[in-house]
Amino acid sequence: MVRIELYLAALPSGSNLLRAQLLVALSNLLQDSQLYDRAAEVAAQAVAHARASGNAATLAFALSTFSFIAIFTERYEEAEAALTEAEATPAISFPNHLRLLLLHDRGVLSHVRSDFERAMRIFEDFHRQSQEHSRAQMLSVSQLAASTTRVGIHAARSRAFARFFPQSGLATIGSFSSGRL
Repeated sequence: MVRIELYLAALPSGSNLLRAQLLVALSNLLQDSQLYDRAAEVAAQAVAHARASGNAATLAFALSTFSFIAIFTERYEEAEAALTEAEATPAISFPNHLRLLLLHDRGVLSHVRSDFERAMRIFEDFHRQSQEHSRAQMLSVSQLAASTTRVGIHAARSRAFARFFPQSGLATIGSFSSGRL
């Protein structure tokens, strides 16, 4: 926490985006340290700097951080307002994990307000979307692994071919595909 505070003190006045991101991190650390009132203050500062930066994803993340701390400190109206603003951000401007985080926070807010039916629907939707997100990530990882394997197989075949037929031009291709040329 001290290091982040030192970075914040050293930042020039116009660095709103970086300042907002550091304040979000500091707010989360303060919350983990059970310094909830200070975490809420820092999260509010993060929202202000994120707004000034004009970066929609950072603003949505700062609002999510603020809303969660507001829920935790039983300031439900402020949490509702922050979540509503974050959810109004165009979805294209922030990644899936942030969308899931907002959905989770909305479920927590419904739960603490004793709207259990709505909370249950939100958490079911959260579960479904997180599974889809995980499947998409696993698919992209497996596609990357498959393409890496194909490149590795091609390079190994080229090197093997070059060992048996060193006079052919394929010796160069084998060296090139393995990155040793």
